[in-house]
Amino acid sequence: MPEHIKIKARWIDKWLCSDADELLEREGASADGITIINELNRAYQRTGLTARMVKTIISEAKRAHSATGNPVRVLEIGMRDGGLLVEISKAASREKLPLELHGVEFRSDLVDLANERLSAHCPLIETHFDASRNLSSFASGAFDIVFSTFVLHHQSQDELKQLLSASFRLSRHVVFHLDLTRSLLALFLIWSFYTLFGYRTSREDALLSCRRAYRRDEVVAAMNELSIGYSAMVSTVFPLYWTIHKPFGSNSV
Repeated sequence: MPEHIKIKARWIDKWLCSDADELLEREGASADGITIINELNRAYQRTGLTARMVKTIISEAKRAHSATGNPVRVLEIGMRDGGLLVEISKAASREKLPLELHGVEFRSDLVDLANERLSAHCPLIETHFDASRNLSSFASGAFDIVFSTFVLHHQSQDELKQLLSASFRLSRHVVFHLDLTRSLLALFLIWSFYTLFGYRTSREDALLSCRRAYRRDEVVAAMNELSIGYSAMVSTVFPLYWTIHKPFGSNSV
């Protein structure tokens, strides 16, 4: 990257970056927190992100099941209310694909909310609480697929490294993370979308998410420092996102 671009990025970051807590992160399943979760669910449906995540997980689960013949164990890190796991479960049922779905959260009140909303769902979706970011309550290789959606930007640099390391440790086959990138363009697009469609309660959190987000190169640097994920692809999805994807059949050092 040219030096003048690096200098420009550093100056932008002096204004853009923030380490303030988001309301959802701070309050969890408060009344405002639940409203934010509901708005985020609608936003992800409207933008096609839910469909993207479901397609990715189902596609990888098919490959794992075809190769092993066993039910595929899936863990979502940061499940919120479990809404995405429900959509994955519905798609798996249509495909007659045997999945064992699990979700973990870092706040006990969010686990309680997920349990309430998932209580009537069949087949069962298991929920877990783990306050640590190294997810030490789970054994290494306990899952076939480990994934997250818009979770990593909530983490400090140390927590980010812990979660990345944990996701590769827990997964036998597939790791997938999707998150925001930090940029002025992303900030403008997020503000425009949430304002246009009336997601007023979640808008401030969404903007703060962008200000706290990591750029692709920062995530690559963290993974290199940890010596993990050499078989994972870290890709930019212009203009808002990046993904980490270790597909089925790859080998990780």
